[in-house]
Amino acid sequence: MEDLAAWRTGGQKEVSLRPETARVAEGKQALRIDVRIDHDAGEGIQGKQYPKGWPRVERNPQPPLDLSPVGAIGFDLWTESSRAAMPGSSLHMILRDQSGANWSANLGQLPLGKWQHFRLDLGAFRRDAIVHWQFFLSESDYNHGDAASFIIDNVVGYAAQRSRQLLPG
Repeated sequence: MEDLAAWRTGGQKEVSLRPETARVAEGKQALRIDVRIDHDAGEGIQGKQYPKGWPRVERNPQPPLDLSPVGAIGFDLWTESSRAAMPGSSLHMILRDQSGANWSANLGQLPLGKWQHFRLDLGAFRRDAIVHWQFFLSESDYNHGDAASFIIDNVVGYAAQRSRQLLPG
């Protein structure tokens, strides 16, 4: 993941991002997300205060990103943590299009200390005008004070598979 300039945090004090150069799956650098869980800080969203938040990193491409030729997004993910094992819902990914429609994936319980490859099928989600791409976690899935780091690299788009309808012969 060579160009990290468009990525930023969602503004929560618990999360930071930086280029990772020591551990990469491909190329010279990856996106590293570091989170320190804080159940006391809370997070305000659209005028409401929540006791536990959703630390995140995001990019908001302008002009919108056209992923119409892409049927699936792939990437490699390395996870480190102060925990002995990650929770069953360790990290999530969201895409949002210009109309406000969302596509999301729960990446499940991530293994510690090894690369895991993901290939996420975008299904029927309209993807010709992506205006928001986000990775986030829910602090309620973690214990107060937990530390977690996610290294994301080798992001690729897989071509959309065109199916053909077979007519009775």
